[in-house]
Amino acid sequence: MQNFCKNFCKNFDNDKYTCPNLADLAANLHGATVFSKLDLRKGYHQVPVHPRDVPKTAVVTPFGLFEYLRMPFGLRNAGQTFQRLMDEILQDVPHVFVYMDDILVASRSHAEHVQDLHAVLSRLQQHGMVLNGEKCVLGQSQVEYLGHVVSSSGLSPLPERVAAIQNVQ
Repeated sequence: MQNFCKNFCKNFDNDKYTCPNLADLAANLHGATVFSKLDLRKGYHQVPVHPRDVPKTAVVTPFGLFEYLRMPFGLRNAGQTFQRLMDEILQDVPHVFVYMDDILVASRSHAEHVQDLHAVLSRLQQHGMVLNGEKCVLGQSQVEYLGHVVSSSGLSPLPERVAAIQNVQ
């Protein structure tokens, strides 16, 4: 019985897929002058659950049994699954940095930026991913991204995030 449990539980190991590092973003910003930030609407909920796994998502409510057809928050490997999906969708699109549902496009010129945005938007559309237009910022000289200001000067923390440290007496 103990061997069975060991072998069975191997299937439930944590997914080791890692999220990208901001240092990688900073290293790839050299020469970029035009930036866009795209945000996916309810990112995790755009990922379908495989039909054979739907029963595993069952939740009992006062209204009956509920099963998720889309990936909910809180699943053990939801973050890794979502990051892997986004990386697969946008892996070969140039000048793009993806962190979960936040996408940064950093180009050297406006003409290049239009091409880059077209490639990203086409790829997202092909895979049925929907953007949150209210949170998207297009074609700017600087954007806020993951708590930082991204510009042609590079990556720097948002002023309000470091104000407490600067104001220490």
